[in-house]
Amino acid sequence: MEDLTGRAFGPYRIVAPLGEGGMASVYKAYQPAVERHVALKILPSHLARNATLLPAIAALASIWPMPTPKQTTAAWSWRVSG
Repeated sequence: MEDLTGRAFGPYRIVAPLGEGGMASVYKAYQPAVERHVALKILPSHLARNATLLPAIAALASIWPMPTPKQTTAAWSWRVSG
């Protein structure tokens, strides 16, 4: 997992690495516009450029904000960069 501490991604600034899984690395980030910390999931470039995978990620991100009784997280935004 690459340490991206201090790097900016759109409106977010990476604070610290949190962990990684099979598809992505997760970082603690700060969003100054709304003064909150968030978890930021970053895909490796070879997956982020995968034209077949991107529509599936977009579909998944669109359902995350739906509230559930035990919801612990929400996707507030997603974007392709670079």
